Amino acid sequence: MKDEEWIKTLEFGNKYELDALYYIPYVKYELSNTNEFDIKTTIKSGKHNYYEVKSDRYIHKTSNICIEYMSNAICSGISITKANYYIIFSIKNDVIDEVYKIPVKFIKKYIENNNLETRCLGYNKLSRCYLINKEVFKKYKKKVKTPQIH
Repeated sequence: MKDEEWIKTLEFGNKYELDALYYIPYVKYELSNTNEFDIKTTIKSGKHNYYEVKSDRYIHKTSNICIEYMSNAICSGISITKANYYIIFSIKNDVIDEVYKIPVKFIKKYIENNNLETRCLGYNKLSRCYLINKEVFKKYKKKVKTPQIH
């Protein structure tokens, strides 16, 4: 049986996936149950886009965005994603405080070109993450427009 704290952590992350649709153009979408992406969309032209959705309770405290690259000593997150974009929600007092829609190519290039601090974070500190100041992503910040019902 899974640890109760892990289930709460997973539920917290999942509840913002549908909110991400407010920031994504689509005519059709599918939620994924894989570690490669969270949402697959189809736009009018028939093209598909893939999104990874993250929600974080610490961005407003630390000003850092956490980008996972390994979990349980296995490549994960940015290392294996097939997503075109990361949608990152900063959560403050259970309300969406900030939203970023960041191209994965930008994140990967930034990681490659900078000597970034990494930390073990998340549930039981099993995830290795890059910490990137949110100012790096300011041009990808979106106006909060979700209905805030959770």
